[in-house]
Amino acid sequence: MPEPGRRPPSRRPGFRKGLLLLALLAVLSLMVLLPAATANEECPPGCTACSSSTSCDTCDVDFIKNPHDAANPCVGQCPPSHPTILIDDLGAEECASEEIPACSRMVFENSSYTCLECNPGFLIYELACVSSCPMGFFADGVTCSPCMQDCSTCSNSASCDSCSGNLFLHNGTCTPNCPAGTYEDDIAGACTDCETDCAACTSATECTACEDGAFLDGHACVPSCPGGTFGDITNNTCTVCDDNCDACTSATECTACEPAFFMHQNRCECLSCPPGDILSGSTCVGSCPAGSFLPTGKDECQPCIDNCAKCAAGTGICTACEPGFLGDYAAGECYSTCPGDFLTDDLAKTCTPCAAACSSCAGTVDTCTGCRDPAHRLRLHTGECVAACDSGEVEVPGTGDQAGTSRSGDIDMSTFGNIID
Repeated sequence: MPEPGRRPPSRRPGFRKGLLLLALLAVLSLMVLLPAATANEECPPGCTACSSSTSCDTCDVDFIKNPHDAANPCVGQCPPSHPTILIDDLGAEECASEEIPACSRMVFENSSYTCLECNPGFLIYELACVSSCPMGFFADGVTCSPCMQDCSTCSNSASCDSCSGNLFLHNGTCTPNCPAGTYEDDIAGACTDCETDCAACTSATECTACEDGAFLDGHACVPSCPGGTFGDITNNTCTVCDDNCDACTSATECTACEPAFFMHQNRCECLSCPPGDILSGSTCVGSCPAGSFLPTGKDECQPCIDNCAKCAAGTGICTACEPGFLGDYAAGECYSTCPGDFLTDDLAKTCTPCAAACSSCAGTVDTCTGCRDPAHRLRLHTGECVAACDSGEVEVPGTGDQAGTSRSGDIDMSTFGNIID
């Protein structure tokens, strides 16, 4: 019992204040002790500062923040298919929450992710990871770099492996036209070398020109030409020998004949023809060609005379001359100009002998314009050649060795100063 006149301690003003002070101290003590207790808890491995054992505020230098895995908030390497994301300009990184199989390191900027590094087996192409570079690019380390212009595929920036469009690959570059010694291989898309000794070709088996020292035989280049041909050095080709020639050194120099032919002036001529055929030169024919005839009793065509287009069988007498020539078809001769003692017929293209006494004639063969015998006199009004003038005719002096004659009534006698009786 309290003494009379005194208050209980709990009702004393000082006592209450003391209790309040003690309560306040207790609360403050708890506030101080609780964080200390939390700080004393162990942070996850690799964590420098944390607020609990299952979360991390800052990871160690060699660790990457992995906020999406409570069991491993700090890791030395992000889980497979979860790339490292660069989250600020200071180099802070954390692991991506989603699987991105190709990318190993990326950056988030402009509201999108951009890959900086790819996982093994992938290459960076236009800020993305690809398993292989597209056409026109090649694997350059861990990135895809562009090929040379016109390249469809390449292994480096200095040469092409294949070309785009209608271009052909030649020595690592793309060209619209293949150089000499190669051909345009449409299947390979490249300029492919011609065969040995082939200077130009259209395919692996179609040579069109040969190098010096080789000759084109069909579509192949050979060191020597086969039988029946010779090596023509002017164009490096195998050229066929003359008809019936088995071996030759030129088109006109035969060195060996085929069977049944013989050598004559470097040419091969036929020995004989089968029944029904005749020999023309070195060829068997059914009839003699123009400009030749078959002599009576012979089996070989003979040429007509010079400048004769057609001559009679058996005799060979010319029946038609070549254009530009005149014919004496009675004798079978052809002339460019008729002889002086022949009559020229320009319309008929013929030469006809004058009469025997005439050295020349005109109009007809019997109308002499000159006498063959120097002792004869030409009767002017008839064109005859006579031994002497008839009675009533006088001899007229002529020019040259021969004088003319005429009847007295046909001339003016006063024009002659000297008359021969």
